[in-house]
Amino acid sequence: MNLPTVLLLNDEKDTFSNLKKILEQHFFILFTSSPNEAAQFIKTNPNLVSAVCVSADLGQSSVSSTTQSAFVEFLRSVQSYAWSAHIPVIVSAKRHSDKAELEAMENGAIDFIHEPYDDQIILRRFQNVIRMRETSLTMKTVSRDDLTGLYSKPYFMIQAQKILEARGDKIYDIICIDIERFKLVNDICGLEIGNKILRGVGQIIMEEAKKWDGIAGHFSEDVFFVLNQRPESFSEEGFKSIIDRLNSIDEVKRFNLHLRLVFGIYQVKHMRASISVMCDRAQMAAEKIKGRYGVYYCFYDDSIRKKMINEQKIAGCMETALRNREFLVYYQPKYDLATETIAGAEALVRWKSREMGMMSPADFVPLFEKNGFITRMDMYIWEKVCLDLRAWIASGNTPIPISVNVSRADMLNPNLVEILSNLVKKYDIPAKYLHLEITESAYTEDPEQIVKIIYELRKREFLIEMDDFGSGYSSLNMLSEMPIDILKLDMSFVRNEMERTNGRGILSYIISLANWLNLRVVAEGVETKSQVAQLKDMGCSYVQGYYFSKPLDRDEFFSLLRKSKLTDMNAPKTVGVENLTKANIEGALFESSDKQNGVMLVVDDVEASRMILAEMFKKDFEIAQAANGVEAWKYIEANYEKISIVLLDLVMPVMNGYEVLKKIRADNRTKSLPVIVTSQGDSESEQKSFELNADDFLQKPYNANIMRHRVRNVVAHSFVKKLEQEKTMAKRLLEIERQAHSDFLTGLDNRTILEKSVGEFFVKSSSYDAVFISLDIDDFKTINDTFGHMTGDDTIKKVANILVKFFDKNTCVCRMGGDEFAIFIPKKYSKQELDAMLTELSLALQFNVERFKVTCSLGVAVAPDYGMDYQTLYNNSDMALLAAKRYGKNQFNVFAGQSVLPSYVFYRNMDWLLDEFSDAVYVCYADSYDLIYVNKVACKICGKEKKNCIGKKCYNILFDRDQPCDFCIREDGVFHDFVQKNIFPRPGESTCYTMRAKVVNWSGFDARIQYLRESTFNANLANTLKDITGFDSDALDKMPDGTFRIDATLKDDTIYGANNSLYELFGYDEEEFKEKFDNKFGKFVSVVEKNRVFEEIKKQAQERELIFLKFCVECVDETLRQVIACGRVIKESPQKSWVFLSVVPAELLRPLFLED
Repeated sequence: MNLPTVLLLNDEKDTFSNLKKILEQHFFILFTSSPNEAAQFIKTNPNLVSAVCVSADLGQSSVSSTTQSAFVEFLRSVQSYAWSAHIPVIVSAKRHSDKAELEAMENGAIDFIHEPYDDQIILRRFQNVIRMRETSLTMKTVSRDDLTGLYSKPYFMIQAQKILEARGDKIYDIICIDIERFKLVNDICGLEIGNKILRGVGQIIMEEAKKWDGIAGHFSEDVFFVLNQRPESFSEEGFKSIIDRLNSIDEVKRFNLHLRLVFGIYQVKHMRASISVMCDRAQMAAEKIKGRYGVYYCFYDDSIRKKMINEQKIAGCMETALRNREFLVYYQPKYDLATETIAGAEALVRWKSREMGMMSPADFVPLFEKNGFITRMDMYIWEKVCLDLRAWIASGNTPIPISVNVSRADMLNPNLVEILSNLVKKYDIPAKYLHLEITESAYTEDPEQIVKIIYELRKREFLIEMDDFGSGYSSLNMLSEMPIDILKLDMSFVRNEMERTNGRGILSYIISLANWLNLRVVAEGVETKSQVAQLKDMGCSYVQGYYFSKPLDRDEFFSLLRKSKLTDMNAPKTVGVENLTKANIEGALFESSDKQNGVMLVVDDVEASRMILAEMFKKDFEIAQAANGVEAWKYIEANYEKISIVLLDLVMPVMNGYEVLKKIRADNRTKSLPVIVTSQGDSESEQKSFELNADDFLQKPYNANIMRHRVRNVVAHSFVKKLEQEKTMAKRLLEIERQAHSDFLTGLDNRTILEKSVGEFFVKSSSYDAVFISLDIDDFKTINDTFGHMTGDDTIKKVANILVKFFDKNTCVCRMGGDEFAIFIPKKYSKQELDAMLTELSLALQFNVERFKVTCSLGVAVAPDYGMDYQTLYNNSDMALLAAKRYGKNQFNVFAGQSVLPSYVFYRNMDWLLDEFSDAVYVCYADSYDLIYVNKVACKICGKEKKNCIGKKCYNILFDRDQPCDFCIREDGVFHDFVQKNIFPRPGESTCYTMRAKVVNWSGFDARIQYLRESTFNANLANTLKDITGFDSDALDKMPDGTFRIDATLKDDTIYGANNSLYELFGYDEEEFKEKFDNKFGKFVSVVEKNRVFEEIKKQAQERELIFLKFCVECVDETLRQVIACGRVIKESPQKSWVFLSVVPAELLRPLFLED
């Protein structure tokens, strides 16, 4: 049973303890003494908290003003924010005080209690306020819109009815507020940004409604209503100021959206009409001014009323008009913008009424669409057009495509395809010359059914045009989802977008999308030379409008065609994808890279954009697509090795591009992936993208050639970086960390489930007692090397099965990766019980694999003493595990407060990592010289495969000798230190190697680990360095690591003889380096480590010749880079010694350099 949660805010433990005893049987109790912590918890978990109890003696002199102020501010904040306003707050005091109770109530408390507490009364009060909260939440669900916090439509109607019935002599208006073309905002910016904008609009409207002493409601996505007391007057300036506030919302500014609101006002004069009718009339007034730039509000007036009356009159005449052939066809030519020649025409209907005179479609088509008469009129027009086309063709003229309107109602006719097919067959007209214009609004009704019909029509060779795109229902995804041939842009959309943004922005983007989808684009309503020039510049294919020609009757149209040059609009439109050139370095590198085997991941919530880019690059890459950041990151995690480049849109729902880019750069597996960011954003977006280490930024709409060029350059640059880095090592290392819901080998939970289980336990459990165990299999590498990986896998599975059987179902058993497991036991153990359980577990985990005895080591951290979260418990148990392994095999160790890990930790299961070294590594038994392990480089030196080396004598396999080498490092006295010397292993050869060796315990045997680095050049250089006066800086500059020397006493910490690699390692040139650090070693080392490093150098210089250090250095980008410095003390004279240091990044450190 889930108990309601009560959050106690109290800085006195006595009061907390008393309340907890009373409440804990009926409620889940959370406690904090910090008002800030309490507020943050409520903000993060608003639905988890059922009530808050604040213990504060408000208004009492015994409480400091600072404390009182903090508690009062908390009370106010709970009630002022939308996410917490529903949570009841009870104030508790040590004694009753009218002043304290009044102050608590004034600041938002719902009840007041004081000591001494009566258990039953206190319990009942808490139950009552929580029940009230639940009722309030239910009411809120019914009455409030989740997104904006405004009234829902039904509740607005109820409240408006109550207000108007009790209005007395007050005068009210109902205002409809509509955001024009808001659907396009969602498509371009994503749902998340769209919702933020809607919340902003809701906040603005709520504030305006309060000014007018009214209420506000959110009826649908972009439609709001306000009932307000009528002000003295309305003005364009007043409404424009509201629009200005809308356009000052951060998201609107960032995307340069220039949004527009229209306000329709119904003045309430009496209650004869219902609230619903009043709202309809306000919305009709708003609809009247949609698309009229510069006009912001409109009253429902007599003209709208007359329009309703006129519609009734039209409906009474329409049947007669059809019988009397009063509907006429006019043709408006479409022009090819490239040649300014006629490419087709649109058939437009006019009504020459005997009673009402000549009427335009706007006077009657909307009514016909509502009453269904549109289907009969459409069929009449289709036949008239086919008759005219047949007459034109019969006169020996070249056919020209004519587009006719197909309404939403027509699309519902199951016989539509046959009707149109029979019609063109009747008049012997090729179907491709009868273009079918389907309004964009039709697609929103039943898209699946519409698509089926369109496919059938296209099979019959009809061409499909999407008409009125941008008129209000537009979705950019329609462009890719609907099988259309031509896109027609709504005339008011074209004009308004050009007036607002000089033709750029949304309009340009849509045209670009359409062109890349191989759609012809027709812009309607073109009236000026400037519009023609801008549309041509944007890549628009065709235009239609009064600038070229008004609509013409049949005879005028035919006459114009006879004297004009014609273009075939039906000619196939090709979009060429140019081959990337190999004529420059980037092109050659691009072609040389592994891109032909790689994936381009296109991340964009607009499907049309994804399809464009997929088409553009399908010859160069395998294309993968993601519609949001979450999908993208899942794909990247699963397929990062295959990905050659990511094209990442910034604005998406669920997880935006910035968040995805941060994840990519923060993850070692993916941080080197090439990423090009795309956005319609401004320079701020570009700057932020580069701050997050994007490889390039490209603003929408794209230029195809520029996009191809940028992709080529980024892939080429990435290819160069891959050649310079040992990227395979990092990928293979981090591949182990891949997450899935369960481990593929054992079926156990994985790390993600473990983290979740631990986190939930500490949030929900009333007891924090638990045990966290880290476990790994001793000498697992030996099992794999000796018996093979299949046996290794079987060993892991057997350990997993033992763990599952050993623990009950409440215990979370997890495989962390490799041979490492973790167990979380939500149970309290005494020390004796814990020791007994761990001893029993260790015995259960012992079994034989052939002749090898398998054992496990355990590290234990106990909660709550040593952690109350996953990361702390894991870290502490891991430290305990490392300590256990230092004692030998088959050991367990319980963490008891060690503060830090040993200085350097030898990572487990590193055999594959050793294979990636550029130096030879081999391990042999100290007494017999039989090889246990060799890496790839060692195999290369001896010219043999690894399987032919194991078990053979090291001196025979590696150095072609019949007996142990004379330079071999014996086992006596070398158990604790590496021994290093330069050797010439093959007699007569001049190749010199630096050999480092150490004897260690290996699975119960003494084994010699040996490391060889080819060092002919370094040996010669070392000889040069011993002569300080003959110091050769050119030689140092040839070394790959950063090198320099300092006074061994550090009385003078000047850096001498630094090579270029030292500067480059941290991103500096020589001048920048010396200016940054004043050429001083004390400033070169990070300030917090200076004293430690200086002491270590002095100590090591006195005790031994070799020096090993670890410290951090600030890079040019202000990040800290950890390095390992390996060095040697060289005496110049009895009084003067130098320390020569070679610096390498810590992440590239070879394990054999690491100390115990």
